[in-house]
Amino acid sequence: MNEVIKKVRGKAVKPTMMYVSLRIEKEVYEYLNTYPNRSAKIREVLANFINKERGIKDENNKQEVTKVK
Repeated sequence: MNEVIKKVRGKAVKPTMMYVSLRIEKEVYEYLNTYPNRSAKIREVLANFINKERGIKDENNKQEVTKVK
């Protein structure tokens, strides 16, 4: 009669992230704290570093991309 249909989440679009506690220098913290989304900026900086180490570049503007796998 009145069945309740439970919505099931599909396959995750973004990869699962892991929680990490990180100690950083005061200067680094103050720099990152100037951004409204500090966590996103940390992810961007780390992804760009990893891609630079791997030699992955953005074809459009020849800058490093935030594409890590």
